[in-house]
Amino acid sequence: MRSSSFIFMLALLLQTAPAPAMALDIVGGIAGTSANERLAVEGLEHAIRILEGQLEGSVPVHLKVEWLALGPGVAGSGKPSTFFENQSGFPKADTWYPPALASQLHGASLTPNPPHELAGYHMYARFNSDLPWHFRIDVPCPSGKCDFLTTALHELGHGLGFRRSIESDGQWYGDTYRKYPGIYEEQLRWWWLAFDDWCDLADPLGTPAERYVAIRCEGLFWKGPNVVFEGQLDTSRPGISDEGYARVYAPMLWAQGSSVSHWDEAHDPDQLMEPEASGLFGSKVIHHIGLLRQALMDMGWEFRRTAAVPTRLPFHEVAAAKGVSLPQYVLVANNTTNSTCQITSVALSGAHTDQFLITSGGAPRATAYRTPMKRAI
Repeated sequence: MRSSSFIFMLALLLQTAPAPAMALDIVGGIAGTSANERLAVEGLEHAIRILEGQLEGSVPVHLKVEWLALGPGVAGSGKPSTFFENQSGFPKADTWYPPALASQLHGASLTPNPPHELAGYHMYARFNSDLPWHFRIDVPCPSGKCDFLTTALHELGHGLGFRRSIESDGQWYGDTYRKYPGIYEEQLRWWWLAFDDWCDLADPLGTPAERYVAIRCEGLFWKGPNVVFEGQLDTSRPGISDEGYARVYAPMLWAQGSSVSHWDEAHDPDQLMEPEASGLFGSKVIHHIGLLRQALMDMGWEFRRTAAVPTRLPFHEVAAAKGVSLPQYVLVANNTTNSTCQITSVALSGAHTDQFLITSGGAPRATAYRTPMKRAI
């Protein structure tokens, strides 16, 4: 039996000029006077490079960082400096956006003004100076230590906007005359047992009392299309619903600082943005952003695209003799968890291309761009 193969070219729709990487600058940072402080600065800069290499943005983002004694069992925390609404460039009106994202959408820097404690900053992160940190990335994290790079990525993820703005009583963030959902809450949906149906957390007809229940229902999920597309690739994964929704942490007992602002701990494999991803005991080591990528895209962040490398995919005709039925398919899809590429078009070249058909696809730059390659019978 002979085998046939063809060159499968994944071509990206590139812009006339390369998309700029977002610059994340530590404007206020760790002093670096002790050995641990210097290692922390290096670890934080490594985390920043990971994010800068993926995110698009024309407006530099300013980060304030502190190295403080936070007590036992607390690795750190991160948050946007504030929230903005109803600025030019914002896709949704009457919706709060975190400053780092708001600035990219607006095309100019948006930060709090004095006397705000974070005036001039888009993001804030702090790390516990008392913890036994593991700073190396070339060896496993020892028991009893906390992996710093995992923690840094986690807290920066919060600063970029993966964090609730809804209050613990179900009220929207804002003053008396400006109470709106955040772009984060716009992505959430909960399973309302009383009605046996899904309900959007940001439903304009919803009440604070209903939202109070929703954020404690243990059935809160992310419904944004990029996360859902990723989830639908394998709905059997723990933490993913049959619809492809991703479960969000919403325990019945409210956990200040954790509830609603993280992926649920049910996810397997573990996700960077789980509440214990940066915990001390049994520290997880996660040096990729996982579903955070898709979540940020749902909120409005753009990710950089690069030219794809041609890939040779062999098809063996002997497969039919082994009980593998024809036709055979290759599914090409965007948004694999750790990818930084977005497929916008697919072309076939080389020998035997006449034996294959492109059976479906999506619009260029579309998130849900799927292109099965069908082996002709």
